[in-house]
Amino acid sequence: MLQLFPDEKQIELPPKLKGVILTTHRIAYEHTSWGRAYNQSIMLEHITSNENNFKSQLWLLILGGIFFAMGLITAARGIYEPLKLEFSVALISALIYWLTKSNTIQIGSPSTMMSIPAKSLKREDVLAFLNLVEQTKHKRILALVEIKQMAN
Repeated sequence: MLQLFPDEKQIELPPKLKGVILTTHRIAYEHTSWGRAYNQSIMLEHITSNENNFKSQLWLLILGGIFFAMGLITAARGIYEPLKLEFSVALISALIYWLTKSNTIQIGSPSTMMSIPAKSLKREDVLAFLNLVEQTKHKRILALVEIKQMAN
């Protein structure tokens, strides 16, 4: 559990971003599964980049579509022997496509890269989160500059 600094406040995030905590000072990611625990934190002023990385094997979807069309054509011709194989390949291809696609939010600093799973998030929600991180970082840097100017 992240302990806040005395002058630090937590910023509300979408509920689908599990394990991610954004505050006025840092971003933290905590993840536990199957005997593994992962905790990572980056101070906002040290963030150098953030990105959304979506990957999918589109060729699997195309392959599934081809085999599905072949199954429809053979069924229309009254040939039913290869039908199970064609529809099975189409279904397996679509299933593998769905299981292997990934969507991650990556936030980088000079010393580490934070990778946050975002498979269940829409593109708009991911962009809104990245914009919120950038806006919060900007406010943090302005506050640090103001503190430095007051000290001089």
